Amino acid sequence: MNLQEHGFYIIKNDFFTVTNQSNIPLQKNGRPIYFCIKDAKNSDIFWIIPLTTKIQKVEKAFKKMGGENNCPFYVRFPKNFQEYNISAFNIGDAFPITAKYIEREFTKRGQPYVLKDVKLIQKIENKVLQTIKLKMTNDKINSRGIDVRKIYQQLLDELKNERAIKQNPLITKILAKRENKEKITKLEK
Repeated sequence: MNLQEHGFYIIKNDFFTVTNQSNIPLQKNGRPIYFCIKDAKNSDIFWIIPLTTKIQKVEKAFKKMGGENNCPFYVRFPKNFQEYNISAFNIGDAFPITAKYIEREFTKRGQPYVLKDVKLIQKIENKVLQTIKLKMTNDKINSRGIDVRKIYQQLLDELKNERAIKQNPLITKILAKRENKEKITKLEK
């Protein structure tokens, strides 16, 4: 699947199992949905931002930090999306992912939902880039936080292995035969 920058997506459950990160907000009934931006160093990796419905928590953070612009953790969601009961982008919980773990696009009225508000995109990107830099360089990982460096390294290792497999025709043939056998076995059942 080709991911569109600034689009919204639903994540496959496999991602949560593979990464084994208990602090990643889990999806419930296809939510939360995520907003993607490309990684600056690797175009196969996207940073996704969970959306939150916890408006009281968001408002409390805004008040404590002296307003939304001073709060590095959240960006308020546009009012036209309130029908989905979403209040903010949860910048503090941003984490990396690859297209392999995206289940599908989030759609609104049958169309993929893509954020187009340039000012809002800039505001989100500025905050998330600062957060990513902090999380990727800080030696101390908050015990309640998501270990994004571990996830990032896992994704890099997976991408490296996938490329190695694609470059080796023998492995590609073996995997194709195995996949065909699995399909036949499923059909026989």
